[in-house]
Amino acid sequence: MTYQPGVDVDGNPVAPADLDGGYGARAAERALGRGITIDLGLPLERFGYFKDQPLGAAEVDLGQVTIAADGTVTWNGERLDDPARNAIAAACARLEREGR
Repeated sequence: MTYQPGVDVDGNPVAPADLDGGYGARAAERALGRGITIDLGLPLERFGYFKDQPLGAAEVDLGQVTIAADGTVTWNGERLDDPARNAIAAACARLEREGR
C-alpha cells in the first residue's frame, strides 16, 4: 500500500497533525518572545539520602535559569554574563568533571 495523506492504513479518514494551527514556528516565537524559565533541582537520593525509597525522588530546589528574549541569562534573577562569574562556573565544572 502506498502512502495516502489524510487516511490511515485501512483507508479511514484521520485528523491532520496540525490541529488548531499546531505548535509551529509562530507559536514557538510567541512563547520564546517572553523568554523561557527552567526550574532546576536534584533528587535527595543524589546526596545519599532515602536511596531506593519514594522520598528519594523528592528534589532539592537549586533555583531557576531564565533565558530572556534578548538572550540575557539569569540564575535566580542574577545575570550570568559577568566574566568573573563565568570563570568561577567554568572552574567548578572542571573540578566536578575531575571528581574533586
